[in-house]
Amino acid sequence: MKRILFLIAIALLSIEALNGQTTDSLKYKVITGKEFQKGFTDNRDAVLIDSRDYKDYRKSRIPGAVHVDWPIPEEYFKGKDAPSKDKPLYIYCYAGNRSKKVSVVFYDHGYRNIYSLKGGFDGWRINKMPFEKKRLPRR
Repeated sequence: MKRILFLIAIALLSIEALNGQTTDSLKYKVITGKEFQKGFTDNRDAVLIDSRDYKDYRKSRIPGAVHVDWPIPEEYFKGKDAPSKDKPLYIYCYAGNRSKKVSVVFYDHGYRNIYSLKGGFDGWRINKMPFEKKRLPRR
């Protein structure tokens, strides 16, 4: 009997410890290049975010992408450049790692419709997806 009560207590404590926690995989969805492209082209409200270094962004980018610095300054979310929280966000970086971190930051600021590009911009180019090479001015 004591053993059963002990197991029930452990189970309840475990449930309580997990209560309110959300794993990163529930905060955003990692999707393929085709899904990514379809998602932001089919939805006019979608915001396409490039989270690579500005020097990489200025050389080439997915058409329509806006650049967001990393780490994202807190002021960004208070300014006029921050996207509306009801818009879906399509976020990419160079290889797919930073975009996951950026996705979590957006999630933590109240965004709930977030997609990260699997393989990042590198995978996008390798799969011959469209991108623009027009150089942008230096900052």
